[in-house]
Amino acid sequence: MDALRFIRLPTQPLLEAIAMRCLLFAVFLSLIASPVLAGPNESPTQFAVNPANPDFWALRYEFTQGGFVFSFDGGKTWKLTCNSAIDAVDNGFRADSYGLALASDGTVFSGDFNGMLTARDNGCSWTIGEGISDNWVSTLAQDALNPDRVLAATSRGDQPNGLWAYDTPGGTWAALGAAEMDVAIGSLITVVDGSMLRIYEGITRGTLASGAPNFVIRYSTDEAATWTEYAFPEELMGEMKVVAVDQNDPARIAVAERYGRDDPRMDRLWLNEASADPGSFQLVGELGRFMGAAFDNNGVLYYGDRLGEMYKLDVGATTGTPIGDMLRPYCVAYEPTKDMLLMCQFNAFGQLDPDTAEYTEFVNFGAADSPISLLDCGDIADVKTLCDMQLATVGWCAASHYPYSAACEAYGFPGQSMLTGGTTASTGGGAMASGGAVATGGMSMTGGMVATGGVAATGGLGGGDAATGGMPVADNSQGGGCSCRTSHARSEGVANLAAVVLALGLLASRRRRSL
Repeated sequence: MDALRFIRLPTQPLLEAIAMRCLLFAVFLSLIASPVLAGPNESPTQFAVNPANPDFWALRYEFTQGGFVFSFDGGKTWKLTCNSAIDAVDNGFRADSYGLALASDGTVFSGDFNGMLTARDNGCSWTIGEGISDNWVSTLAQDALNPDRVLAATSRGDQPNGLWAYDTPGGTWAALGAAEMDVAIGSLITVVDGSMLRIYEGITRGTLASGAPNFVIRYSTDEAATWTEYAFPEELMGEMKVVAVDQNDPARIAVAERYGRDDPRMDRLWLNEASADPGSFQLVGELGRFMGAAFDNNGVLYYGDRLGEMYKLDVGATTGTPIGDMLRPYCVAYEPTKDMLLMCQFNAFGQLDPDTAEYTEFVNFGAADSPISLLDCGDIADVKTLCDMQLATVGWCAASHYPYSAACEAYGFPGQSMLTGGTTASTGGGAMASGGAVATGGMSMTGGMVATGGVAATGGLGGGDAATGGMPVADNSQGGGCSCRTSHARSEGVANLAAVVLALGLLASRRRRSL
């Protein structure tokens, strides 16, 4: 016996080292599996407000397949509907930034490659192609003169494109002006011009002799019957859009010149001051990644750089001054009835005080205590069932994302995992607690022991239910697109591996203590 004990004793330092290394490696894997590092989480990208009800807001979000959240109380609480609920009527719909508008009768409009997506009943009843079908609806805008009217533009390359108008309540879409071949409308914005409506467009009309895209900024004050075109000081190779207009002066507009994420050139922002001759634009800023601009009620221009700052350009100034420090806005909007400067930031949407740089979050997709719950559509639509795959199984409410958010309560969190093949984690102790269980793949841990069945997540480590083809690259997507379900499934697989490594560490530690 003494001889055997003599043989065992030298193994204690080795077991201790194995235990410590396993525990450290488990901590490392757990960090990798955290929501912050699991790939792009939900990011708000577009905002719209009902002109007849300033407390009715719509916010589009991207990643985890995307969708919308609505607020009916001015941003205090939010109701979510996911891409899967919309996909039931438009097979293949993806929540990209193709325009978003709310009509005064409460109808939600969203642009899509297959036509106009329309939601009635506060975002519950979705249809595709109502009024505009078999065409790419590239952008939308509310009529600044008539709050009961919404405008839309089309941009499909193989057919004529033009403007459409929708009059509420309960109206239909009708063509506005003449459609044109070889014209794509990339931006649309309106402003009151005396007793008339001035409509601005940013269009692409073929190419120049140099091969550069022929970008044109133009406006109409006769319902798109005729147009006045603006000239720019140089040929532009980047995308050019009208991004903001001063409601106090219809000639004062901001135009963004944007390049792709892999292009080394800086995005640029141009301003046409009211005092200048028509078409006389001045360069006011160069940005790493332009993400939006808006004028306030006093004519102050705010614009954001996703890679850096939010900027403020006072009336008469030639360059903007930074607000705060590295706010990195993802979208910029202004709500004139409430005098609110609004901003998307990472996973959040809220109000920015331009004087103090204080940012007040209204909603944060990554916060467990954010006021988000599922949209209650009653008998109209079962949002919980329609969103089950996207949110509960491998998306938002997955174990590695944030299952304890308010919206996930409908799926049984906390206390019951919806992951395929999973079991319930011990309440209060987390999935790694003694006596608890780890969801996915049938791997459990009881008293530090690994149950028979192995460690692979469903579909293998890093597997899962990846969206077919992934998500297309949008303004704020990461290079190469994002199949976000793959990201979260991979995160879950890494979390499982971390559990196994921790279990091995505990076993080694227990073995060491028994010697």
